[in-house]
Amino acid sequence: MPLLVCIALIPLTNELNTVDCGYQVHGTEGKISHLLYVDDLKLLGRKENDLKNEIKIVQMISKDINMNFGLQKCTRVCLKRVSVQRKMHIGSTFKNWTREKHISI
Repeated sequence: MPLLVCIALIPLTNELNTVDCGYQVHGTEGKISHLLYVDDLKLLGRKENDLKNEIKIVQMISKDINMNFGLQKCTRVCLKRVSVQRKMHIGSTFKNWTREKHISI
């Protein structure tokens, strides 16, 4: 079963790799926009708009492959110079973000 989940999420990781979001890897041209291990996904962005774009992609791909993510368990953490600035559950803000971008859940 874990292998099937990994295969199903290949389109998601491919799409996230194409956007210009995430953190620059020192000494390379590549950026890290997400970390994915079986059913655990971490989105990385330097700005809030980066995260919004990545969440939009996750919504689109998850709808395409008919896979629901447990948004009630998701959290967004904003860091500034290695200290936590803000932490909130994604489920409460997720609908606001999707309304801004005219996406339906």
